[in-house]
Amino acid sequence: MLTDILNEPQKLEIEDKTYLFEFDHLALAALEKKINKSVFLIYDTLSCGGSLTIDDSLSLLTTGMLKHHSEKEIEVLKNRIKEYPGFFNIIKDSLFSAFIMPMMPPEILREYSFKKKDQII
Repeated sequence: MLTDILNEPQKLEIEDKTYLFEFDHLALAALEKKINKSVFLIYDTLSCGGSLTIDDSLSLLTTGMLKHHSEKEIEVLKNRIKEYPGFFNIIKDSLFSAFIMPMMPPEILREYSFKKKDQII
């Protein structure tokens, strides 16, 4: 069975806790439903250096954690960000990378794939 090797979860360790962010089809559909916007609008915003609203950022966080975390774990992290908004800066790179990578055009992914293999050898 073929798998998309570039749609791997982004792993982030903070204070002895491991967070995994991954955007599969379920996560993308949940995101669109939650924010009532196209995921391509979010993609365009992030890839052009724009910023998201706090609500959109928290929705991105929530849906990106769906596959690997329980509702309780997601709620704990969301509450931590609400109490200390600067905490989001620690996780945003991993979260945004997990979101953008599977949505990149195939031409760019092929180029990235070759570079990745060259670096390993």
